[in-house]
Amino acid sequence: IDIFMDDKDKHVIGLVDSYEKEFLSYSYPLLPCNVFDFPEKIDRSMYDTVILSIGSTLQTMQFRKELFETYKSLGIKFTNAIGNNVNIRRAVKIGVGNVMTHNSYVGTGSVIGDNNMISYGMNLGHHCIVGSHNLLAPGFTTAGCVDIGNECIIQTGVNTRSFVRIGNRVVLPVGYL
Repeated sequence: IDIFMDDKDKHVIGLVDSYEKEFLSYSYPLLPCNVFDFPEKIDRSMYDTVILSIGSTLQTMQFRKELFETYKSLGIKFTNAIGNNVNIRRAVKIGVGNVMTHNSYVGTGSVIGDNNMISYGMNLGHHCIVGSHNLLAPGFTTAGCVDIGNECIIQTGVNTRSFVRIGNRVVLPVGYL
């Protein structure tokens, strides 16, 4: 929600979540459904795209991937939620359904797939490739030409040098170098 608070071009119609108490301070309604029955219960004429904002652990990222693929198979479209102070350089390509939070940097010529959760303070060097369904935690930093596969969890404070390849379904622990 914070990402869209200053964006006059975006209109949030509501939230779907089981943690009602956490959203009482926002002026957005909770929609009368859960994530499983959302496609059937909410009329598609009410929205253009959706954003999946879950994902902070291996389990929630796997769940996020399942929802993304299920919704996509039903023809639901996704938008990117990109914070207004994310620095995206030239010739960057970004897929759909990504959440990129404040104070992140994406270097020139980088490519980011679909449905990634990119946390604040992440620095992706030039000409990097990020697959789909990844969690890049706060403070993750790469040098140039790093290739990250799909379904990875790269935790807080991880740093890489140039020309590193991180395969699919890799979990790098906090502070890993």
